[in-house]
Amino acid sequence: MYDEFFARKTLDSDALKKKAKEEVSFLIKTLGFPSDADILDIPCGTGRHSFLLAEAGYNVLGLDISPSCIEIAQKNTLPNLSYQIGNMQDLSKHENQFDCTLNLFSSFGYFATDKENEQVLEEMISTLKPGGKLVLNLINRNWLLGIYRPAFWFKEGSLLTVNAGHYDPQTHYNESYMTLKDESTGAVTLSYHRIRLYSPQEMINLMEKYGLKNIQAYGSYQGEALDELKSTHPFYIGQK
Repeated sequence: MYDEFFARKTLDSDALKKKAKEEVSFLIKTLGFPSDADILDIPCGTGRHSFLLAEAGYNVLGLDISPSCIEIAQKNTLPNLSYQIGNMQDLSKHENQFDCTLNLFSSFGYFATDKENEQVLEEMISTLKPGGKLVLNLINRNWLLGIYRPAFWFKEGSLLTVNAGHYDPQTHYNESYMTLKDESTGAVTLSYHRIRLYSPQEMINLMEKYGLKNIQAYGSYQGEALDELKSTHPFYIGQK
């Protein structure tokens, strides 16, 4: 999905970079780590969170399976920041290395079965040092289903996005077929996206199931209390 065109028009957009500054500010304040803490950002996309965290003094490793994303990310780097192509299904070479592992921008639930997705959660937890924290930022299924539309379109500047989707209430997987067109150049990309959607309580239960404790849940990066129906993209923080 995240080829160079899609990544530049979405992940690397000015709007998402601006939002990343607010999200990183919230995380730094909430996590309370010393400035030299070791942080894993997976998937890091084009590095908009990784770079800001490194700029704040943290030692950051950004992993992403997309070569296009990593190539874009590597154009903005710092001595305490590195990027690698990596697969979140196998993080064995990063076990017990990080004070914090971040999984942001609804990047959990990509795989074909619940078992595979839960194995990814285990992999992320395995990267943490004892006492380290896992942060997940996911779209809230309860909120999304309240506004769900099988088809919609929107336009931002010259970028036109058309989306057709299908949600399965039995499996809780949502499929989307997305067309992006840059009307200034005529460039078009077609993408397919499938993700397992989770309710807040379901996500908290999963984190507890795999051994995380002291779980905190916030309604957004503004830090307000989680609302099961109204919070759009909650942050979940659990300690190993």
